[in-house]
Amino acid sequence: MRKGRSLERLVTVLETVLCGNEHTTIKSPLKLRDALTDQLREHDVALITKTGHHEIITAIECRDRSRPIGVDAVEQFAKKCEHTRVNHAVMVSAAGFRNTARKKAAALGIDCLDLDTAAQFNWIAAGSFQSYRICSSKFRVVAMADPLYDDKPEKIIVRDELGEILEHGTLDKYLQQCLSNILQPPFLAAGDHEIIFRVNTPGFTIENGNNGEVRPLQYLRVEATYQVELSSSPVTNTSYTRQATGETLGDAAITHIDVAGRSASLVFHKEPDSSISVRLVFNGEPPTKKSRGESLFAVKKNWPSDLGH
Repeated sequence: MRKGRSLERLVTVLETVLCGNEHTTIKSPLKLRDALTDQLREHDVALITKTGHHEIITAIECRDRSRPIGVDAVEQFAKKCEHTRVNHAVMVSAAGFRNTARKKAAALGIDCLDLDTAAQFNWIAAGSFQSYRICSSKFRVVAMADPLYDDKPEKIIVRDELGEILEHGTLDKYLQQCLSNILQPPFLAAGDHEIIFRVNTPGFTIENGNNGEVRPLQYLRVEATYQVELSSSPVTNTSYTRQATGETLGDAAITHIDVAGRSASLVFHKEPDSSISVRLVFNGEPPTKKSRGESLFAVKKNWPSDLGH
């Protein structure tokens, strides 16, 4: 990752949470054509707001440097925005701005924002965020809530409430979702686990593959073996401020997590009315391949008459 990209991602996440405008799209980065050179130039973060037949573009320059931003950087960004025909310019600094730079920015119509890290907010507990991932799941359907077939067919066909046949892969995904919904501690401790659970199947049917006889299927009794991976992510407390006026645009506690193979940011944000909102913001990378393990759909031939719960 190139230097400064982490700050650009952080600003993108904050702007996504704070924007609150369904007509605004946030892109990072965004390339716009230079009116003088006809070359594409890159802006770190951009907000594109549609108003009727027009677009208003706000370009955000993110500076993750050890020193405050000076006048030269402000002037360079102002020219870049002028030549790429940006409507509104914003500079965000993790190290602040020199006073002369703030004055120059004000004269050029550039908004200066500061990004500060807080040790702790009084509205959220300090610490890290723990997440769980269920992997390497295997399933066995050990019983079906259905009157016994006398001939105990070698082949059965299960259909869902829409009449769609549940192939092995489809049933596997269905059972994986059911497992995820029911698991609670201590079954979410890191390591290997086994569990037996019931899956209600209203509207499902089961068909005898030998003679085509169809009967209702009320529920499945499933054995599952699975593995849980536990990960811990640090939480960063960030204040987004306009120090020149003392205005706080937003306080947010942010942690970065993996969701189904995609990089995402989980954001806890304090609203103006002091309520706490929670947002999940995906970072734009394509999904990564995760090992999901193999699953097995095996129906026992000696279906029990007493299925239990």
